[in-house]
Amino acid sequence: MRTTTYIKKITQAISIGLLVTGVSLSADTTYKIDKEHTSLGFEIDHLMISTVTGRFKTFDGEIIISDDKKKLLSIQGYALAKSIDTDNSKRDEHLRSKDFFDAQKFPKLEFTIKELDISSGSSSNVKGKLTIRGIAKEVKVKIKFKGTVTDPWGAEKLAIDAESTINRKDFGLTWNEALESGGVMVGEDVKIVIKVEADLVETKNSKK
Repeated sequence: MRTTTYIKKITQAISIGLLVTGVSLSADTTYKIDKEHTSLGFEIDHLMISTVTGRFKTFDGEIIISDDKKKLLSIQGYALAKSIDTDNSKRDEHLRSKDFFDAQKFPKLEFTIKELDISSGSSSNVKGKLTIRGIAKEVKVKIKFKGTVTDPWGAEKLAIDAESTINRKDFGLTWNEALESGGVMVGEDVKIVIKVEADLVETKNSKK
């Protein structure tokens, strides 16, 4: 009986110590986006019959997974509006203007998904918050958590894919021009395609 009571007291003392020092037995793990191996792309109809593709070249963000690396828990990140690139400098300047992103007034596009529970190797349709031109909207996103791996140099990596289709007018991107043949120059629906590779953020707990 005395032994059992002693063990309980020791367990309680350890638990209190962990709470006081902020140490968690089930801490989550953070990964930072690897900008050299990540792409933030999009595509939109042009002239009713063709497609324009583009990307944002400056961005950053973090991904959090469970400590056992089996569950994707949250994603947050941003892209700079001025970094938009469609391989056409005249068009890119127009996209940065007040007709579209108004990059000077609204420099960032922001994206957040919390409270995820996606297993490694699995996909899920979820909802996240996207902010463009200061307008925040809930959007539907298909996320695939592709898993984690250690590269040949010992760095821990994580990969996810994300796809979403939004209506640009929902975010104040309303500019258009009518075509003589009917229809408009720029489509309303924008398909967003994101491919992410991220690096483990080293902490005292993550170092081996």
